[in-house]
Amino acid sequence: MFVTTTPAAATTPWGSPAVLSGRLERAVEKRGGRFLYETEVTGILFDAAGHVRGVRTGSGDEISAPQVVYAGAVHPLYRRLLPPEAVPARDRARIERHGADPSQRVLYGHVKADAVPAGPSP
Repeated sequence: MFVTTTPAAATTPWGSPAVLSGRLERAVEKRGGRFLYETEVTGILFDAAGHVRGVRTGSGDEISAPQVVYAGAVHPLYRRLLPPEAVPARDRARIERHGADPSQRVLYGHVKADAVPAGPSP
């Protein structure tokens, strides 16, 4: 979903979450990225410097990737996908204090400006 902001500071949403995900998918694929559907990810992998280096799948395969986009709930990310040493204990405790809410879905990411259609503000 995109939001257009007018000079009067009114915001008008347009599109839908399906439109946004479709556009993001095309933008990622256009730039050489790929999506693996129906593939369980069991871990996010890091190099010795603490940078993401890829993912481990349910079949045990390791897939190299310079960036990983996670679009699921926060608790599975911190409980299962990130190695314990990647998250300070203070941050892990803060996340555990928040109850899981299945109605909340947030996708965080960065997209180069030329991947977004002219006019709207994502």
